[in-house]
Amino acid sequence: MVPAGTTIDPVTGAVIPTSGVPLSERFTTGGDTSNRAYALDLLGTACPTQASIDGGCRPTLIDIVDSSGHHTTAPLGGRSLFIVNAEYRFPIAGPICAQLFVDAGNTYAETNIRFGDLKYGVGTGLRYLSPVGPVRFDFGYKLKRQILGYDVAGKPIFERPFAYFITLGYAF
Repeated sequence: MVPAGTTIDPVTGAVIPTSGVPLSERFTTGGDTSNRAYALDLLGTACPTQASIDGGCRPTLIDIVDSSGHHTTAPLGGRSLFIVNAEYRFPIAGPICAQLFVDAGNTYAETNIRFGDLKYGVGTGLRYLSPVGPVRFDFGYKLKRQILGYDVAGKPIFERPFAYFITLGYAF
């Protein structure tokens, strides 16, 4: 029997808490317009073991393992988010500009925001000010990576340490 407010992961058989809110209506963050150290929609909390979920961890990310053992992280979304960005833009030469940035934030499974659970990223970027708008290349680095899951040998699988984006237009 599945406890109320939870679902069973079909791959691992783990009990996962759910919010009753459809995925399309949940908050996700990470990417070129929020925290640039994280891939699109992959800023959140992963609960790598059933014991961590039993201990009160509320995931907003899930590790999906296919039949060949390949791990993929997917967003579950959350009921609240918090994002703060600071960047310094400066010219290099002509239409070429650069920037340094610090991004902080997280996606939370519940409606309360816990500032102790913020995830931080730092990075740099280049801009080419084209006639149709700036073409941006951003490279963000995570200051602390979390464990997403464990492989069959029991070794932890960590998040990628960086993310990069090539986009047209300003992020903010």
